[in-house]
Amino acid sequence: MDALVHKGYWWVPSKKEEKIPGILTINKKESIQLELIGSFNNEGFQALFESEYEIINGYTSEGNSISLLYNHIVNRSFSLPGIPLITIESSYVFIGFHYESIDQFHFQTISVEYTNINEWIWINGFKIDTSLETKKTSIHYELPKQILISDIDNFDITVNFRSKSSGYNLIQTEAYIKQDIDIIFSKVVDTKLNDFEVKIFEIQNFLTLAMNNPVHKIKYIGRSSVSKKCIGDKEYFETIEIYFRNSLPTKIKEINPDRMLFTFPYLNGNLGNLLKKWNHNYKIIDSVLNLFFATIKNKDLSVENKFLNLMQALESYHRKMIGGNFIDKKIYKKKIYPIISNAIPDNLENDFIESLKNKLTHGYEYPLRKKIKELFLIKDDLLKIIISDEVNFIKQCVESRNYYTHYDEKTKNVKAGIELYFLSEKIIIILKALFLSDLGFTKDQINKIYLNNPDIHQIIAYK
Repeated sequence: MDALVHKGYWWVPSKKEEKIPGILTINKKESIQLELIGSFNNEGFQALFESEYEIINGYTSEGNSISLLYNHIVNRSFSLPGIPLITIESSYVFIGFHYESIDQFHFQTISVEYTNINEWIWINGFKIDTSLETKKTSIHYELPKQILISDIDNFDITVNFRSKSSGYNLIQTEAYIKQDIDIIFSKVVDTKLNDFEVKIFEIQNFLTLAMNNPVHKIKYIGRSSVSKKCIGDKEYFETIEIYFRNSLPTKIKEINPDRMLFTFPYLNGNLGNLLKKWNHNYKIIDSVLNLFFATIKNKDLSVENKFLNLMQALESYHRKMIGGNFIDKKIYKKKIYPIISNAIPDNLENDFIESLKNKLTHGYEYPLRKKIKELFLIKDDLLKIIISDEVNFIKQCVESRNYYTHYDEKTKNVKAGIELYFLSEKIIIILKALFLSDLGFTKDQINKIYLNNPDIHQIIAYK
């Protein structure tokens, strides 16, 4: 089911006695909405789109305790006489516990369900034997053991296997065992949800690179000291299901391992070291990585905007990882820029003067064309795997970027339509090759990965 529906009574922590009936709908692919039959307060029409509630608690007909975090009213309707109907959108849903203040949203562990994680880990506990002669099929299943991957920024990251199976029926016509995989993020002490989400997002982008396709979070399972219970002398943590406002695609694309850049078994036990390098690189080029992954995940971008974003990511990568200017920035700003800007005639239009000064502000930097040339010069062995005609490729990138930024004269090297799409795709696989190289993959390993991947091979072959 794409939507979960919970009917019950709802209240804000400061007014527990004022409980309002309503229906909570969790649409995993769109939004989280609470429809109330009544209102928490009696504001007038002027508060129609202004009221916000940090926390809303509820108790459902199924006996679930629910907390909603960061809530705002999106619609309110009145009938006189009648009862107000209020629609509230929430950022997070926590099922299994009532939170009374924002300080309580801390966790010791959060388990994350990522799309296609089963296919990427590529480990299962099944042994299946079928005999045509004896007409027997036996299925043996043993739950694989947890795999502790790494300690990154004091987060333990673990691969966790879980399974569920069908029960026994009086009339048995089918039976099943289903294995799923979570990634568990753990801290020694309770930690803010936001701190967990920074690390969860970082790993999500790593998996997007590895799988060569966008990876999405589906839900979290949290445990914290506030949900700790005691039965006799034993302690246990009540699990808290966490849903969030999401933008899952209408249909989750299933990715076979042969379409991925690399899988967990390919790394041969080296995932922990790879994630530490990824974490280190993220601190250096976070703006590049965030722009890149946001661009490739956004299917609503026009091909022109997608291309411009990717060119910005490529240029930013050069600035962060290679650098290189005509002159030191401080010297330029202190000694050269004042001379040049002061030489601009005073009798020009003010807007023209400001435009010239803005263009001169970054005069110490290499232009885009030189930056891409330098990338090919330094990473030649790596990038020639992808681009056979470096000179023509650079012309297409620079002149297309200039055209779609300023919409000035259109040269023969400006690409559009399907040609601009493939130019963008080549920039994507160039950036992915650079990211892989920064993780320690060799030129030969990247070459083999690209040649064996049918999707990438098709893009490289396009002329």
